[in-house]
Amino acid sequence: MKILPFKKKIWIVSKEEGSIYNGICLKKSGNSISLLEYRQFEDPKELSSKSVYLTFFSERTLITNDTFVSAKRDILELQIDERVKNVGPWADGTRLHHSLFLLSKGERQDEYIVLSTPELDIERVVDDFSGFRIKGCFPHIAAISALVGQLTDEAVISCFLSRGLLEVIVSKDSIPYYSQISPFDIGEGLEFEVLAQTIFSVRQIIGSKLKENVKKILFFDRNFTSYPEKIGSESTWNPDLSNLIKAGDETLFYRFPDLLGTIFCDKNFDCLPASIKKKYFFNDLNKAVTTISATCSIFLALALPKLNTELKSSLENYQKVIESIRNEKLNIEKEIPSHQDTQKLQEIIGIWNEIQEEPNLSTALIDISSLLPDKVIIAHMKIEREGPKGQEDMTEEGVKEISEPDEIIAEEINDVGPEENILKDEKLIGTLKMHLTLFCQGDFHKVKNKFEQTISSLKQHFRVKKIKWGYQEEKDSGLLYIEIPIEKDGNEKSWS
Repeated sequence: MKILPFKKKIWIVSKEEGSIYNGICLKKSGNSISLLEYRQFEDPKELSSKSVYLTFFSERTLITNDTFVSAKRDILELQIDERVKNVGPWADGTRLHHSLFLLSKGERQDEYIVLSTPELDIERVVDDFSGFRIKGCFPHIAAISALVGQLTDEAVISCFLSRGLLEVIVSKDSIPYYSQISPFDIGEGLEFEVLAQTIFSVRQIIGSKLKENVKKILFFDRNFTSYPEKIGSESTWNPDLSNLIKAGDETLFYRFPDLLGTIFCDKNFDCLPASIKKKYFFNDLNKAVTTISATCSIFLALALPKLNTELKSSLENYQKVIESIRNEKLNIEKEIPSHQDTQKLQEIIGIWNEIQEEPNLSTALIDISSLLPDKVIIAHMKIEREGPKGQEDMTEEGVKEISEPDEIIAEEINDVGPEENILKDEKLIGTLKMHLTLFCQGDFHKVKNKFEQTISSLKQHFRVKKIKWGYQEEKDSGLLYIEIPIEKDGNEKSWS
């Protein structure tokens, strides 16, 4: 007899306008799904399951298909921030989450698909499900592309009517390459001739990028009633869903492609905040420890009768040992200093600790110099003490300052150190700050690579507070400005 594997029910939820949620319950087997239930609700607590996948809609999500200099993840995200911060549909200073999908890796540059979304748009959805175990949180663009990718590896133009918006998405092999959103008045109805012109424009834009003529067109509509055979003069693609949907209402495919596609999304597009993932990890660890402890308790309870005889014979020996320890404890207590002597000793220790808290600047500078790559030198140094409000800063300057470069490539990037080493601003009051200007001679790419190595090396040992760097073409040289807090703390590097 063949034993079929148990397939767990999966709930996938998206938030619509206002406080309305759409949810679909399904079972997944390989690349096919069985649709069990669709539900619309206002309170997440109405779900019987405490485990969900989330998909979210953000019209401020930007798709970037570009090459970036090969670098570690944190430095790569700095490059992306610098490139997209002025072109995306968001205000200055907006914190962004970048989902990275590597398309190809080169010798010096890698090609990525990047989905950039404001962190606030993600948090609005995640916060509503704080009492749930969130298996993943994916942008609707990635979910729709993943769903279409289950039907074909070819490029497809997907038209999606939802939330009073018309969105045209171009995807290939489950990866989104392009998205265009425009307002849509539901009351006036959809003019397919206008949509056909939009499809034609999108095809021209994306054709050169994908190096193919995108022929397949899919049509999705939250209020789906019937599937159009044509959009203007363009014939639509009517895919065979029998291999994808094994059971359930197939019209849900055309109404909720974002929900059905979420289960097929690549993990690289998961936007669930790292803090929540860490919380889940420690919760699972605690459960494992509790389970092991319970198992040990049961084992001891079962083994106790057999050990009872040996315990009785050992009890007298233990009592003798305990009596000896008590006598030793009394002798030790007689040697313990008085309360007054203890207070004096604590005062002396406190004074010594205050003396030791002042960092050794010479040692700090030597440590920093040893971390600099070849050809990168310290051109200027300034040490200042950040004191309480109303108190003058004490400044100690080094080499004469060099003028700033003509072109500023990146400036004022704050808090780029490791997350676990970042301190609250109020802890910096009364500490020393080292302002360094680093100089490197060479062409633009050589200088850029040297400064990236410098930042990466320093971040492994110090909390770099600010970064600003630039390049002077007429002098074939670059300057890197950094600020490093210098203090003795359990989370910082210490100097003697």
